[in-house]
Amino acid sequence: MEVLYKSKTLQNFLENGERLVGQFGLNAFRIMQRLSELESSDTLDDFNSLPMSKCSISERAQELKFMILISENLRLIFETQKESLKKNAEGDIDWSRITSIRILGIRES
Repeated sequence: MEVLYKSKTLQNFLENGERLVGQFGLNAFRIMQRLSELESSDTLDDFNSLPMSKCSISERAQELKFMILISENLRLIFETQKESLKKNAEGDIDWSRITSIRILGIRES
């Protein structure tokens, strides 16, 4: 899958294991693992089939964003192209059509 980033600064930060460990401790390894799993998956449907890797939807401020749980209070936030957000026969998002995402950041909650 194509993984893009909101900014070059964010990309550099998320690709720097030392800086991630400095800010997130042991969760840094989970962040790096999820990013690796995203990059090696063809679609979000493939990613969702992996153990402990599940996307959920966050509809804050009328913007559709997606989250991946990293830990109990830490989430990786991303978005997709609106064109790829097709619904399946059940009316749910067809995860198999999503082949590109843009990482927006890490959020603590």
